[in-house]
Amino acid sequence: MQPGELAEFVAATAATFGQPGVAVGVWAEGAETVSCHGITSADNPLPIDRDTMFGVGSVSKTVTATAVMGLVARGQVDLDAPVRRYVPELELEDEDAAAGVTVLNLLNHT
Repeated sequence: MQPGELAEFVAATAATFGQPGVAVGVWAEGAETVSCHGITSADNPLPIDRDTMFGVGSVSKTVTATAVMGLVARGQVDLDAPVRRYVPELELEDEDAAAGVTVLNLLNHT
């Protein structure tokens, strides 16, 4: 992906979803492409660049999902499997929920 293509995509997607700013990095075929767009927030309108710090809550879900999907791609995790296959000690107040919740349920917050 060329930097200009990524920049256009990032700007259009931020506008579509009403995001004041975003930073996106892509690593593909041995090359890194980074695109930053917009401002940190309406209340604190600093331009976003590749060194902008984002709160961990903003990125931890994406990092976790990316890592899990890498395991899925390698056949090490099944999205439809119960979480207890991988975390047998999982305990919830609702035993039926604990027994039935899948990896995909966690990733899409259902």
